[in-house]
Amino acid sequence: METLFNLQKVNISVKEKEDAKPLQLTRGGEIRFENVTFGYHPGRAVLKGVSFTIPPGQKFAIVGPSGCGKSTILRLLFRFYDVQGGRILVDGQDIHATAEEVRSAARRAQIHDLIERLPAGYETPVGERGMMISGGEKQRLAVARLILKDPPLFIFR
Repeated sequence: METLFNLQKVNISVKEKEDAKPLQLTRGGEIRFENVTFGYHPGRAVLKGVSFTIPPGQKFAIVGPSGCGKSTILRLLFRFYDVQGGRILVDGQDIHATAEEVRSAARRAQIHDLIERLPAGYETPVGERGMMISGGEKQRLAVARLILKDPPLFIFR
């Protein structure tokens, strides 16, 4: 649970593509990073031109010293941030969600009205470096993210 709460502290600065389509997993979930570049601070890229493919059903390990970008790769895959260059594909489809899909997930998680009242609406950073929100609001935001990912099964405790 501590990891989940730590992930909720991450500022989200994701921009949605207007023409994005829902992901259709037709090839078993192949993950492909194509020339991905990303940095948390301007001018200081953590990842520069990273490309790799993880075939469906295969084990894959990313190893390296602290600060080399291992956790950043997961954060990008889970869309806590947008890539600054390149793209991430799952089964050949860009992982961006449409703005309407994001709003729909927020409505279903009953967090949409709060988001609309934030200073910059859906563009407002939240967490350590942004707006502070309550524990319950963090949980609803986590539920909205889960709804957006549309997993085949939800398990709550």
